[in-house]
Amino acid sequence: MRRRNHCRKVVRKLSEAMGVCLTAEGDGRAVLLADFSGTGMASEAFVTCLDLADASAREAREALRMSEAAFVVATSDAASIEVARTQAAWMLPTLRGQGQDVACGLLLVPVLGGLSPAEAEKRVGLPLCGVLKTANQVARVARRLALD
Repeated sequence: MRRRNHCRKVVRKLSEAMGVCLTAEGDGRAVLLADFSGTGMASEAFVTCLDLADASAREAREALRMSEAAFVVATSDAASIEVARTQAAWMLPTLRGQGQDVACGLLLVPVLGGLSPAEAEKRVGLPLCGVLKTANQVARVARRLALD
């Protein structure tokens, strides 16, 4: 549970950093961190970050259907990487089954004693798109996500 909360905090920091990047570039979109409590997800005026950990299968499929990119966020410990592998194994066929051409990747939060980024990427089966340990790393990944 502690690792999951750690990932959620990183996702929140990432969404905040994406908002800073968009504002700095004069982009009028806002960044929302949706929580599946009735928040609308589809709008061209928003970049929406979704934590699917508590979503039902239907909610997750709907969120993925509207997505341009999907990332699994995991800490680098073996147990979290196994959960990430399971999520990726569900997500990829779900996207393909919906005919979606969505970019998918892994965002890794390193922890003491965890797997190397290369080993985590290999086990999860998604390309490593960012390492999120320091504020600078979060800002770099946020900038790439928000502006690409």
